[in-house]
Amino acid sequence: MTKYRVTAQRSGDWWALSVPDLPGVHSQTKRLDQAEGEIREAIALMLDCEPEDFEVAVEPELQGLAKAVLAQLAAARDAAEQVTEALRLATARAVLVLTEDLSQRDVGSLLGVSFQRVHQIKDAAPPLPEVELQFEQASHGLQVIGFFSSDETPRWVAGGLPVHTHRSAPAGPSRKAKTSA
Repeated sequence: MTKYRVTAQRSGDWWALSVPDLPGVHSQTKRLDQAEGEIREAIALMLDCEPEDFEVAVEPELQGLAKAVLAQLAAARDAAEQVTEALRLATARAVLVLTEDLSQRDVGSLLGVSFQRVHQIKDAAPPLPEVELQFEQASHGLQVIGFFSSDETPRWVAGGLPVHTHRSAPAGPSRKAKTSA
């Protein structure tokens, strides 16, 4: 199925829609959420086919501050996903390590979750590889720089830093703590 890229640019109170691959195919809409339907009609009319016969990808083209804040939002969402993954890994590791010596109820109390949640995490957790936690001294105490697998593969790096294929020494004094499942 053919997919057409559609550009959407603000023109006063309207969105001007264009299809770069189909010269002469244009439309407009007041609201961005209606752009796909409007441009589908224009493309179908031009190609003499049904609107369901192709796909469209509407790409809003914003300028200045609007473009910058959307880029910041995307970066913040990516960072949040990385932190969420790091939390998931740390929680799974904690459950696997702590349940070796403690009851699931005690582990739940320590982690602030129910014993049932501890059981779910333990059952769903695959054997985790050895993970190295890197810390950096910060003004408010230690700060986690990232988690690295024993094969030097970064699992997560704090602060949205680029993930490299090898580890480099962090700036300033640091401490490493190794754990294994």
